[in-house]
Amino acid sequence: MIAFTISDYSYVRDMLHEIFQMMDETVGFSSKHFFLVAIDQKSVELACQHGYPVVMWKAYEGNLKDAVANTKIIVSYELVMRGFDFFFTEMDVWWIRSPKENLVEFQKRHDDEEHDEKHLYLSGHQNNPHAPNIGVYAVKADKYTEEYFKIVIDFLKQKPETHDQWIMAEVYRLFQHTYDNQEYKLGGTFKPDGPPETPSVQNPFKAKYFSPHEVVADERPMPTHATLAIHTLNSTPLQMPHGKKMVAKELGVYHGFRSNPSSQEVGPNAAGYYERSGQYRKYIMLDTSTRTNMYSNVQPGRYHDKMTTQWTMALLIALARKTDRILVLPQVFQADMDAGTYFSWPMMDYLKVSEMVDFRETNFVSNRRAWKHGGGGWPFESVVTTALFDANDPEEKISIYTQVTQRSEILSKKAWRGTIHDSFFLDAWVCSLLTMPELESAELLLVNHFLYKIHNVQFFPCALQQHCVSVHFN
Repeated sequence: MIAFTISDYSYVRDMLHEIFQMMDETVGFSSKHFFLVAIDQKSVELACQHGYPVVMWKAYEGNLKDAVANTKIIVSYELVMRGFDFFFTEMDVWWIRSPKENLVEFQKRHDDEEHDEKHLYLSGHQNNPHAPNIGVYAVKADKYTEEYFKIVIDFLKQKPETHDQWIMAEVYRLFQHTYDNQEYKLGGTFKPDGPPETPSVQNPFKAKYFSPHEVVADERPMPTHATLAIHTLNSTPLQMPHGKKMVAKELGVYHGFRSNPSSQEVGPNAAGYYERSGQYRKYIMLDTSTRTNMYSNVQPGRYHDKMTTQWTMALLIALARKTDRILVLPQVFQADMDAGTYFSWPMMDYLKVSEMVDFRETNFVSNRRAWKHGGGGWPFESVVTTALFDANDPEEKISIYTQVTQRSEILSKKAWRGTIHDSFFLDAWVCSLLTMPELESAELLLVNHFLYKIHNVQFFPCALQQHCVSVHFN
């Protein structure tokens, strides 16, 4: 049995190494038995550059509207016609355990005449296990699956505006009813002009299904001890590849390649997503009195105030850019509507942010794969903590505090208090960090900025744009 996936550059550009490593180490298909079907030239060139097996495939011109969705059907049919048994998985399916035992048992069924469910192995949805999910399926090449995929392709040509998953599901229902000697008429949302004429099936069959808890496909997936993979199904604003990858990361199932020895790439992605060292392992996180890396607007002075939340995010992004660090996104607790913890994506465009700084999901610290060292209860050896507060002394306006720790041991502390104009608060704060040589090598910068007055500043001071101004501290 061979395996393949299909993608364009939106996934391949930063998941090429991950998908091949995941298929090899987790799923169990090495590059000798797994290949990428690319539907654009950039993906082909990138795969060839790194020595991965790739096939360039163009959808039938004028008939198939969605190239990524429909090419899988065409390739499936061509493989069956050539006698290849195969396993298909989409790029947004994240495998955490191997399905090899399931696939071997499926293949054995084909040699046992007493078994049904031996031609097609489908996955469903967690909230509807009998609705086929075409993100994962395995196929035995025989006359049964040849007829099945031929009918699916015929319908795709006749009804090019119809979702490929609906066509595959409806054709399978026709095969299943015919197998059970029950009449079935095609229906549902075929576009344009309604369903096609129901054909006569010569080789009907019943498909085998993964448990909905083995291949978990849902907008709100709930993994269990039986879970083999999670298929992220997202709606706005996360339905594009970048959003699906963020959800996978938040779920802790994003693979993240270990290393890329064949790449000459330099920059923040050169060391892989999880395994980083040196200049590629410098993070910045929000620090609050409530909990590290959580922002709550259920506080005096900012209750129901979304602007302070947005301002906080903008400040963190600016500080990450200024200090050349990877931003670990904070969880956000809001009191609006139903109180709860929310992710940051409703308030900012992740793609735009990624053009300015590199960032990580909110659960990055709790994901042990993200840690440089395997043991211990805290992933960062060296930490610089900084805070900006209203001064307790009525004659002074602000107090700035910094602390350096190494493996939880406090190495140094510094504190400043000053009387300066509100518009220089942030300049003073950023400049205070320049007095700390340990900041350059520290793995983590913790930032606490809960000085309410700075939320009213209508611009970023020059310290966050170009350089620090001269500020005198008492």
